[in-house]
Amino acid sequence: MRASHLVPAAILVAALVPACGGSKPLSPKEQSVRVELRGYSVLPPPGVGWYVGSRSPEAVVFTKDTGTNVRTFIAMAEIRPAGATYDSPSDYLAAKQRQIEQADSNRYRVLEQAAALDSRLGDFCVRYQIRAEDRGAESEGTPEQQAVAFARWLTERPPILDAHGYRCLHPNAPQYEVEVSYSQRAKAEQHDASLAREGEAFTASLQFAPLK
Repeated sequence: MRASHLVPAAILVAALVPACGGSKPLSPKEQSVRVELRGYSVLPPPGVGWYVGSRSPEAVVFTKDTGTNVRTFIAMAEIRPAGATYDSPSDYLAAKQRQIEQADSNRYRVLEQAAALDSRLGDFCVRYQIRAEDRGAESEGTPEQQAVAFARWLTERPPILDAHGYRCLHPNAPQYEVEVSYSQRAKAEQHDASLAREGEAFTASLQFAPLK
């Protein structure tokens, strides 16, 4: 999986990954073992019903069984080329803010977005938040299907995607960037605030390792 530098990976993954990935949920023992990836590691999210959706040497995606198809919750981490060099944390923040501002598309209408430096994971780390309407159904399918979906959208508000995450330059290889994030997609009245605790525990578990 290779996410666009201009769109937070949490948004792309939420659109592409099904609600549950593996054949069985992770056990508490499995959730206590760090997932070692290229240049960093993370712990699987805590809580019940988590699956490994996909994994490669650079990235991992976890999906949660929420008990319904109308709500999805994912957590993911990925390393990729940073695409530029940055002289200071403020320069890095400005670049990430510009990228996040471009997250809007035909599929998503951004309602809220924010980005700020957060040194808990390193000096060159930006925490971001995006809240957007997911209008994917109206922009996919045949013209007739799109027309039907758009008419439905006029009377039924689309799901809300709420994404939170970090983008950090790797401390000993700043030519690479690590993103760790989680997102929930559901109708506004169906969002479960308690799931954020599991997502926050996941993002806080990020640890860097020497990049070979």
